[in-house]
Amino acid sequence: MGFMGIFIYTGWLASVRLPDEMRRERNCAPAKPTRKEVEMNKAELVNTINATGNYTARTNAATALDDVLAAITNGVSNDGKVQIVGFGTFTKKTRAARTGRNPQTGATIEIGPSTTVGFKAGKTLKDSL
Repeated sequence: MGFMGIFIYTGWLASVRLPDEMRRERNCAPAKPTRKEVEMNKAELVNTINATGNYTARTNAATALDDVLAAITNGVSNDGKVQIVGFGTFTKKTRAARTGRNPQTGATIEIGPSTTVGFKAGKTLKDSL
């Protein structure tokens, strides 16, 4: 949850979150970012596409997004790589089998091979950050 500072203001007790500058001065852990600071969900992305694109309805923007995501998914699963110049490259990656440890019992377990998706950001995306 993070460190909470307490102060009294006109007789009322309230808790406030310290700004990051004060947290650094006091050697506190940085505050956890809130949901709005770190992510955009699919509905928000559809609304952004609809507002900036030339779509007559929100459902058209949602369909366009679904089509793009389906094309990327099919491309990675079939071809192993989808490259969108300037944005980034999606690649299929294989993890080898390895030995792990059960954190509850400490027993050694075998973890099988798995396939996952990797993403490497393109130059234009990196420069925009």
